[in-house]
Amino acid sequence: QATPKDGEGTFLRTGDLAFFHDGELVICGRLKDVIIIHGRNLHPQDLEASVELSHDAVRSGGSAAFPTDRDDAEVIVVVVEVDGEPDEEEVSKAIRQALFREFEVTVADVLLVPPYTVPKTSSGKKQRGAARQLWEAARTEEEATPV
Repeated sequence: QATPKDGEGTFLRTGDLAFFHDGELVICGRLKDVIIIHGRNLHPQDLEASVELSHDAVRSGGSAAFPTDRDDAEVIVVVVEVDGEPDEEEVSKAIRQALFREFEVTVADVLLVPPYTVPKTSSGKKQRGAARQLWEAARTEEEATPV
């Protein structure tokens, strides 16, 4: 139950982030997806847009950004779909530089995956929680692989 400042009526909280533009309600994201780093609210869609422009091998619409804790400092992890077999270090470096340059955020890890791997709903919305699980599984598998 949510009540506006004027006290008139009650409303259901949906978790959507939205604003009014020229009298139209514009939905721009989900409250649960907002990433807070050093007191700044970052929207994953903005981070992902930068990631997707950072290198030619990165697929449009094929990235998911989410926070993770490392040494008590919140940092970003990115799962990224790439075309072909690009130089992983080059792509990762380009992504890290773009996010630091544009948002001053540190990227803890970049996981490059094949096309159509970043989980999405049937309507095409990114499933960042499932992308986190994909990243965690890949890193667990990597740690378990003997060298």
